[in-house]
Amino acid sequence: QEGGSIRIPARDIYPVKAKALHWVDPGTGEDVFAMHVHQDERTAKIPQRKFLLFQEEDKTNIVRVFTEYLEEITR
Repeated sequence: QEGGSIRIPARDIYPVKAKALHWVDPGTGEDVFAMHVHQDERTAKIPQRKFLLFQEEDKTNIVRVFTEYLEEITR
């Protein structure tokens, strides 16, 4: 939720239930097939996502709406 960076280690990817891996090259739009792929170590940036957390005003509004509802149904 606060964001940051993570290190993704180098890895080799092999097909599990197929004879080859398949993807479309984003630059050319052509199909690519490979028996395995090696990915170098890299760092990925994770964006901040504070908007997914409840803010204090959200909690206050939730309590207010719930209280109003309870008052309405108990009249």
